[in-house]
Amino acid sequence: MKIYVVTRGDDSDYHIVSMWVKEKEANACVLAINGNAEYGDAEIETWELGKGKYCPQWTGEMSKDGASFEVAVGEDSWRKGDSFTTRKGVTRYNFTVRCSTEQKAIKIANERRTQMVADGTWDGMEARLKVEARGIDSWAWIAV
Repeated sequence: MKIYVVTRGDDSDYHIVSMWVKEKEANACVLAINGNAEYGDAEIETWELGKGKYCPQWTGEMSKDGASFEVAVGEDSWRKGDSFTTRKGVTRYNFTVRCSTEQKAIKIANERRTQMVADGTWDGMEARLKVEARGIDSWAWIAV
């Protein structure tokens, strides 16, 4: 059985608006959201019930200025969520993201990083890590 999923947004803003059994109702929903705009952002995706949609997991590290140290795809069992680490005095944001491409994973992680820098979360984590590491050659980890 097919269902019609109305979605909006891209990357970290991507979300499901509603699900419909009838395509006609999904189209009416998209029309209500987009109005008569030529380029509205609501779309319809057709999903088959009972069939999973695989989306790979990406993990990586990013510095405060947004430089990516490493990005890899795979089900990394030891990484259960985002965290901060410090090694030799350098603080890194460790991210886990599910999306279709490496470029999207970096974009999503960068959006999160920017928000953490703006709201002071990064500086707070960095201060805690300095206490935990107890020295420039030490290593420390804190979950977000």
